[in-house]
Amino acid sequence: MLQTNVESGYTEKATVEEAKRELEARYRLELNRKLDEVNAYLEEQARTRQKLDLSRDEQDAKIRHDKKRLEVSGGKIPQNSLEVEETFC
Repeated sequence: MLQTNVESGYTEKATVEEAKRELEARYRLELNRKLDEVNAYLEEQARTRQKLDLSRDEQDAKIRHDKKRLEVSGGKIPQNSLEVEETFC
């Protein structure tokens, strides 16, 4: 309807306002959909980060435990990753 009126050179203000509202509603819906996608992505990133932090904390705790065990047993404390592998593998 709007296109027909535009082609004839005349468009009522109410028709233009209605088209404007429809466009705004469509863009608002699209924006909300994209924001939902971004939020879902950020939530997944946060979950992944939490898993990574937990894994790092567990590994740090294991290293501290192994270090204490070596100190108590009078063993040499490995200074690099190669020595760690040789000691514990």
